[in-house]
Amino acid sequence: MARIFVLQVVLHSLIELVLYMDKGVYAEELAKEYWIWGIVATVFACAMLVGSALFIRRWSYEAFLIGHVLMAVFVIVGCWYHVELPFERIFSRGEPRRGKVGCRDEQFIQGRGW
Repeated sequence: MARIFVLQVVLHSLIELVLYMDKGVYAEELAKEYWIWGIVATVFACAMLVGSALFIRRWSYEAFLIGHVLMAVFVIVGCWYHVELPFERIFSRGEPRRGKVGCRDEQFIQGRGW
């Protein structure tokens, strides 16, 4: 699962990089905080994958475990801010905003229909 996650992270990073370079807004986006947090999350996710190699775990499991936990914190925080910052922190205002689909879905589940 971790390898698939890192593969998706790297693909996301490369695709977005190419798209932003084609649009000509790469330099602008690179200076934005959400982009920086995305880089942090990507780097630490890749480092976790490399740091999980069997020879490292055999060499010092305690060092592996401590490093893995610390890097996981950076991945989680980096992912959170990478998603949170572009949407003006709408997720931290208590209740997330819902679109028409979400509201309709909730009404359907509660039996009120469309």
